[in-house]
Amino acid sequence: MGIVACQPRMLVVMNMVDSWQFGIGLLISVLVGLFLVGWLGARRRAPVAGILHPRTTKGVVAFRFLSVILGLTGGLLLAEAVLWIAGIEPPRLRGKQTLVRRSETGNYYHCYASNPNQEFQPVPEEVQNESWKLLDNQLRKKPVPIEWLEKTPWCVEYKVSSQQIRDREYQVPLPTGVTRIAMVGDSFVYGEGVPFEAILPKRVESLLGEGFEVVNGGRSGIGTHAEVQMLRGPVQRFGCSRAIVVFIANDVELTGRLKQRQKFINDLINVREEYLTAHESRTWYTGHLRTLHFLGAFLEMRRIRQETIQWYLDSYDWRCNAENLNQLNADFRAMAAIPGCQVVLVLYPLMEGFENKYPLAAVHQRVIRLAGEANLPVLDLAEVFQGMDTQSLQVHPCDHHPNGKAHDIAGRAIVQWLRDEVPGFLAK
Repeated sequence: MGIVACQPRMLVVMNMVDSWQFGIGLLISVLVGLFLVGWLGARRRAPVAGILHPRTTKGVVAFRFLSVILGLTGGLLLAEAVLWIAGIEPPRLRGKQTLVRRSETGNYYHCYASNPNQEFQPVPEEVQNESWKLLDNQLRKKPVPIEWLEKTPWCVEYKVSSQQIRDREYQVPLPTGVTRIAMVGDSFVYGEGVPFEAILPKRVESLLGEGFEVVNGGRSGIGTHAEVQMLRGPVQRFGCSRAIVVFIANDVELTGRLKQRQKFINDLINVREEYLTAHESRTWYTGHLRTLHFLGAFLEMRRIRQETIQWYLDSYDWRCNAENLNQLNADFRAMAAIPGCQVVLVLYPLMEGFENKYPLAAVHQRVIRLAGEANLPVLDLAEVFQGMDTQSLQVHPCDHHPNGKAHDIAGRAIVQWLRDEVPGFLAK
């Protein structure tokens, strides 16, 4: 499968560097450096640092080397000056925050610094200091001053029904003439970062049309083993005779060693500002020239991305995670054996690297084989997104959950696949 041996390296959260800012700094450095190198090289007899252009071969080599050093140094210093004069600072990506009403436990908001896809709404005007509290985005959330809400003025609302799902109230028992489908998964199904009407279960329901209901059985942060129990819940409570299980690459259980490597990352999904700040305080480029910060952040991002991808690959390597891969296979078999319910599996890719070959294709192939052994029909959505602009499918630069556009694409692919490839699933 192309998965290499385990590599016990500590991983950190990814930092998304604004490409235009990095490009400005780097371009200025290169252009000015090349200009000075060419200018100095052209002045073959002009003095350079008090030294005339030499006539010997060794002297020519030394002169050209000195020209390159002076050119690059001059370019670096000029680029630094331009960055300072223009007020362009090293990029700082602000993470999302959670806004909750103190008197409620089910309804809350995620708040963002910007609204890149025009899917968010302004923070509610009725927010009052004494009745609301604001939490950061760490794995273990902690309160922050409510005044920080000004930094994240755009939000997505989450409303949880009395049936404890992010959905409308469903009639129980099942009405006559209705086919009710359970969609089970983690935050991708729950619809994190996406307005309710644009989440995946509602898009599929809308596309199927009259006579179909799709229950949102998503829960943020759960894995496949827990989803087996959740799948049994909607089938029994809501009378679902069909189920779509949505699987993403971080749904497999992990060994202790793999969990340790996951300590400072969040699966290429959320960028957590607190962890990012702590990591950058230990890097070589922090506290130096802005041009070095741009370059260092760019190189660090590339390194972290590769290590994170390797962590995913190792999570599906039998040499690193055999026990939990066997458990995953058992979970798939348990899903397929749920009485009175036809189950299919949909692989939803992480919103990463669609412009080229999807970096976790090997993970998807392993999951497809395990699901096939359990006789579960499988749709791989990575093929649907291949070649698309990845960033246009993300909720936000700090939140790489699929946005409403991505869910619409996924929903259309799922409905078409069910109609064409899974006989009887949509039969009344």
